[in-house]
Amino acid sequence: MLLTFDEQANGKTIVTLRQMHSTKARRDEAIGSAAVEYGAQTLANFARHVQARG
Repeated sequence: MLLTFDEQANGKTIVTLRQMHSTKARRDEAIGSAAVEYGAQTLANFARHVQARG
């Protein structure tokens, strides 16, 4: 798993979550097992956490 934070010129930050897989077959398996949806859920939870901290 790779999480990056990139600050933009307007002061906002873009957060990117990437899954790294050793083979295409493992990647395809992860996509088929709802990994994309879990990633979106993880980022949504992270956003709520950051907002709560003010």
